[in-house]
Amino acid sequence: PRVVEVTYANRRAFTFASHRAWMPTALDYPNDRRRPDVVLGWLGEGARASAPEVGQAAAQTWTGAVPAHLRPWLTPRRDAARPGAPAAPLSDEAVDWMATIERAGQDFALPALASLIEVAGLHDQLPKDVSDYLDFALTQNAETNALIRTQCLEIGWALDRIGHAAVLLKGAAWLFDDGPSIHDRMMRDIDLLVAPEAAAAVHEALAGLGYRPAEMIVPLDGHFHDRPLLHPAHSVMVEVHTELTAFPRLLSGAEVLAYACPVTEGLQLPSIEHRLLHNVIHSEICDGGHACGIIGRRDATDLARLIRIADGAIDWAALHAQAEARGYGGILSSAVLKAAHLAGEAPPAIFRDDLRGRRHLRRCLWQRRHPAMDTLLRKLGLLHRALAWDRDAYPLGLGDRRDLGAHLRTRERASACRGHVRVGASSGVAPAVPGVRRADWSADMGPAMQHAACPRRSGSHRAQGEAAPWS
Repeated sequence: PRVVEVTYANRRAFTFASHRAWMPTALDYPNDRRRPDVVLGWLGEGARASAPEVGQAAAQTWTGAVPAHLRPWLTPRRDAARPGAPAAPLSDEAVDWMATIERAGQDFALPALASLIEVAGLHDQLPKDVSDYLDFALTQNAETNALIRTQCLEIGWALDRIGHAAVLLKGAAWLFDDGPSIHDRMMRDIDLLVAPEAAAAVHEALAGLGYRPAEMIVPLDGHFHDRPLLHPAHSVMVEVHTELTAFPRLLSGAEVLAYACPVTEGLQLPSIEHRLLHNVIHSEICDGGHACGIIGRRDATDLARLIRIADGAIDWAALHAQAEARGYGGILSSAVLKAAHLAGEAPPAIFRDDLRGRRHLRRCLWQRRHPAMDTLLRKLGLLHRALAWDRDAYPLGLGDRRDLGAHLRTRERASACRGHVRVGASSGVAPAVPGVRRADWSADMGPAMQHAACPRRSGSHRAQGEAAPWS
């Protein structure tokens, strides 16, 4: 990967590495030998380093006029509240910028932090090296997003020529927004939703543009998106979904397709309600944010911006009632309160008064103040996420079945994921894993198969140095 290092007068060095698209990856502090290189984002090549969790200083009291919407993003220094502390709220003496940048980078939200500071008019209060670093991050991300938007437009034109359209999901939808997200939303892939009956034609159109399946990622029978597609001239992968997630009972792809609106030739945007709900389902349930007690800066920032856009256009009571009827009303309230906390804004009243959401937010903030317990509770949350029924039931096409036969089939698949795949990975022999095509196994795909066949494995998404982002 391309590496750029920028060093300034106080000898802090900020190091970036890029692979295909720009991503902030590592930060090195040469004057402090106690600290290892701290990984800030997704490594294009190599392995993710082990970074110590930052948060011991989160409970400190701020001095100076720090805007409410920036406080959750900043890590104050331990001595910032002592008598004689400097009045400048964003100075090196008040803010631990190494820890602040580390946390933002881990959440793929470094450009968003830069954008928030710029919009607040506080850019000139930053230390010189920090301000130059954040400027570089925001500029590079904006340039990359412009390239990805062009990539989306090319796909849309190709689909329009064959009479089809795709719905832009998650980060790709922000590329057609007129707010700050078009520049500061970090992306790893382009997610497209199409009707199941149109999937073959869409894949053919993309193949005509030069897209080819990512060889190191093995597809699953029944998975809600096919093998990611790569183009040699473009920066990110494309994932074609026929369903939103493995939890269609919460929000189905058919619902999103029915209410999507055209944004340009061959491309559509989900309704604002569906974008909001998909954000919550993906970040809080699929990625385990709720079970782990995490306030993810990128997803929470997206949600806060969607709430701001939707204010006055959404019946919040009806949205809350819909989520309650489908079994995730408390999770929706929790996500909205976390987003409001991060943005320093008041949430809609129906969520503000939900005790489940308020308790969950208190838990998340408590975890940040107690890193040891945070680590333990995150592991327990990942276990809860791994055991979710839908993760095995959806690929097997079981729907809402909970009978003995359904339980036996899901346990068989879970056992295969834990045992047979590891044997196959070491021997090169095709494992008998329900939902995985034997023809797609080969000796050099062992590590990728081990992850792809078992969606609950939430560790490294890499095989032989190739990143395989599944979100």
